[in-house]
Amino acid sequence: MSALWHASIISASPDSLILRVQAVHPDAGEIPDTRIGTFRLLCDAGEFNGMSGGAAIEYAMAHRAIRSVEVDSRQNFPFDEQRALTQIAEPLWAEGLAPGQAGWQDGMAKGWSKFWKDGDRAPSAILKIRLGDTSTFPQFHPEMEWDSAAYQ
Repeated sequence: MSALWHASIISASPDSLILRVQAVHPDAGEIPDTRIGTFRLLCDAGEFNGMSGGAAIEYAMAHRAIRSVEVDSRQNFPFDEQRALTQIAEPLWAEGLAPGQAGWQDGMAKGWSKFWKDGDRAPSAILKIRLGDTSTFPQFHPEMEWDSAAYQ
């Protein structure tokens, strides 16, 4: 599955994390700010220490591992796809290109890709996470980064 989020740890202690999450794909949806969504996000940080048994086991593990999740700040939410596409198209129009002309599709594709890499334009948030049992997760440290396909 493709990445939906890019996560980076701002600060880490044995019982808490401050994490920046940025959408890297238009299908990312809402910030993974529930215990289960955050659990999935953190599990993608490293080699997952085993889960089998389906959704009920995952839910129980998430509630054991994550005590609470608080969204400290949001940027560019809710995501307005039409507005983003218009912003990407404006420089192409300024060059005299229009939909259907040679170069239009390539220009839009390059602009769309660039948009999702731009931390100032893509949707993002800061999460404050209180941890419980961390045996499922890798050792977290500041500046650690990873991509995730986490969903709510």
